[in-house]
Formats: sequence, C-alpha cells, structure tokens
Amino acid sequence: MQIKIDDPDEYLTSICGCFSDEGIRSLTFQTNKKTIGPIGDENGATHFSSPATGGKIVGFYGRSIVHLEAIGAYFEPISHLYPIKSIGPFGGLGGRAWDDGKFTGVREIEVMYDNILRYVMFVYDKSGEQIYSIMHGGYTREDKAKVTRVSISFSAL
Repeated sequence: MQIKIDDPDEYLTSICGCFSDEGIRSLTFQTNKKTIGPIGDENGATHFSSPATGGKIVGFYGRSIVHLEAIGAYFEPISHLYPIKSIGPFGGLGGRAWDDGKFTGVREIEVMYDNILRYVMFVYDKSGEQIYSIMHGGYTREDKAKVTRVSISFSAL
C-alpha cells in the first residue's frame, strides 16, 4: 500500500501504537492534518502514544533485531514553541538500540508487518538532501511471502 502526502505544509506531529511481549504490533502516524493508520495489528496489545508537543517529528530511534522492539521520536519546535528533545522509546527492552538522529524533517516511512512490525525504514530531509536510514528490524525469506508493506511519503520539504 502506498500513501502519498502531496501537501508541502503537512508534517508528522506524533506517533502512537500498540506493543506486546513480542514487540511493536502497530503504528499510527499523526500529521498536522490527518491520521495515518493503524498499520499492523492492535489486538491484545498495550497502547502507547507520544504526547502532543506542538512540534514536528524530525527523526526516530528505538530497538530492533528481527523485528521492531521499540520506537521513539525526536521533535523540533514549530515557530515560537519550546524545543522538545525526544520522547520514548515505547515498546519492549529487547533488540539492539538504534538512533537515526535529528534532521530537517521526515520524507518517507516504510513499514513491513504481519502480526508484528517486522521492520521500519525512513527517508529524512537534511536541508534539502535525502538521507536514508537502514532497515530497523528484518524478516526472513518465509516472512516476506506473508507480510504487508506500507509506504508513506511526504512532499519535498
């Protein structure tokens, strides 16, 4: 599934989702104009959400090995609001820590899931340059046949 956001004034403002002992089960992305998701399975899981900061998401970090274990976000202020450094990560304590850092904004998010989020990847904007993250999580050849891929892309910043 491909979700394209053509409005150059639209940006990510928060994330929420569900996790279980297995890891992150679903993610929902909130922009300043709409909600995207949930992506994944919310059944039988604990809900988490980033608080409203009045800022925009400019980077992600978390934990993963063979699937997404935990996720957090970096926020930057919008106009006159105070800066927020980071919120999260939400989810479990397993996996290896990763941190993509902070950028000008988020251009694209790719999520692969079945009953759990297998991986998440990001394309960031760094002052007009596209910066690609690595795959956070993973999947086996057997997983690939039964998973769903969702790509969310934002207009150039």
